[in-house]
Amino acid sequence: MGCSRMVCAALLALWMSALSSTAMADDLDKARIYYKKGNDLFDAGRHLEAITEFRTALRYAPKVPAIHKNLARTYILVKEWELALKHFNTYLQLRPNAKDREKILSEKQFCLKSLGVSSEAELLARRKGELKLTVSIDQAEVLINDRPVGTSPLQTLKLKPGQYMITVRKKGFKPISRAVSINPGQTLALMIELNKMPEPITPVTPPKRKPGKKADLKWIFAWVTAGTGVAFLATGIAMNALAAKDQSNILNSTRDSSDTIVGKTQTDAESAQKKAKTKNIVSGVMYALAAASFGASIYLFIASTRERRERLTERKLNFGPSYVPGGMVFTLDGRF
Repeated sequence: MGCSRMVCAALLALWMSALSSTAMADDLDKARIYYKKGNDLFDAGRHLEAITEFRTALRYAPKVPAIHKNLARTYILVKEWELALKHFNTYLQLRPNAKDREKILSEKQFCLKSLGVSSEAELLARRKGELKLTVSIDQAEVLINDRPVGTSPLQTLKLKPGQYMITVRKKGFKPISRAVSINPGQTLALMIELNKMPEPITPVTPPKRKPGKKADLKWIFAWVTAGTGVAFLATGIAMNALAAKDQSNILNSTRDSSDTIVGKTQTDAESAQKKAKTKNIVSGVMYALAAASFGASIYLFIASTRERRERLTERKLNFGPSYVPGGMVFTLDGRF
């Protein structure tokens, strides 16, 4: 039983090897056909078509040195110097002891001279790298070393070897900067995710005091009471003047020390005396009312003026948190 299994495994291996050999033989036959087409097109001066045939031949036989050599020489004719160098190097790797090695090296030097360099190391140092930048949101501004290069999404950026500062920013989002290093011929993928900035908190301010009607009313009442006080004062002066006149008339109508008054009876004299006294009392009351009115008007003037001054020099003090780039701060501001 064990022997039969071993025999089956051996037969299966032989069959797989035969299939593989057959497939390789088929690929070599196809490569040979495309290689011959490429040579014919090369001789006919149809170099671009020849390149297509040589590249197809390489898909079936990538390790055949002759295909790489002829493809490199065809690239020279269409001035694709770097591609020619690439296939010359592959040819020398596959056939390091080639008889035409010196000629191939001379052709490589011709390609380098055409590129304006003296060595492949110098060419590599001059070769640009690529930056594939992916941003989490569209329409974000992209800056390289503080110079705008466009908005996301961007195509692959070709950059000379060196250090770069990549900055991505958009209104309402926190800007992000990344330092990257681009090497010759390198493709660097960079992903940047922008986060929204928190909404700023408006500082709480006390409500503004509206212009008060009380101050205006006090101002009006102050003038009214002042006018009333003037009226009371004038009335008091008038009554005092009348009382003084009556007193003068009574004194002038007396004669000697007699109790007899010329042209008047004793009763008339007493009545005139009472009227003069009444006028003096009324005058005193008017003076008191005038004083009270002036006092009230002065108080109202002072109170109204104070309120008006407070409105003109109203004190305001604001204190609250505010968001700035990099964090949150508390601010205190006011007008005094």
